[in-house]
Amino acid sequence: MLNATSMFGNAADIMSGKRCEPLHEFLDAFEARPSRALDNPSDPELPALASHEKHEFDWSGSRVGSVEVIHSGGEPLQLAVSLPYPKRRWFSPRRKDWKKLADIAEDRFGPGQKIEVAGKTGLHFRERNLLALICRYDNGSESFIEVKLASGRFWR
Repeated sequence: MLNATSMFGNAADIMSGKRCEPLHEFLDAFEARPSRALDNPSDPELPALASHEKHEFDWSGSRVGSVEVIHSGGEPLQLAVSLPYPKRRWFSPRRKDWKKLADIAEDRFGPGQKIEVAGKTGLHFRERNLLALICRYDNGSESFIEVKLASGRFWR
């Protein structure tokens, strides 16, 4: 079963090099399908020959999550996962998943730095060359958790 905590653990292991699982196997675990549209255009400063792809997967009920991957030569530079949740519930699974993700990230990376950017509340972590950012925000009738992991630096 796909859940936020296992997704974060797998993504962090891949990005840190602790698991040499190819990107396509990570995406297969989500049953992700390629998407034609990217929310953000590719960063013009991406390394030469880097690819920026977006994949979508069924997350919960009728909600569709997404994974954006930036890679070069099969090596991941950044994974960004967006998980949608219903906003209107008094007990939201988003709160539960947010707490679990924050706890797992702090266990793995140490205390995170709290940030707030453009209406997004988040935690920023660093472990050597691996960066992690976990954000939560609302957009229309949906709430989201966004997890971004990158080696060296974040790309758009």
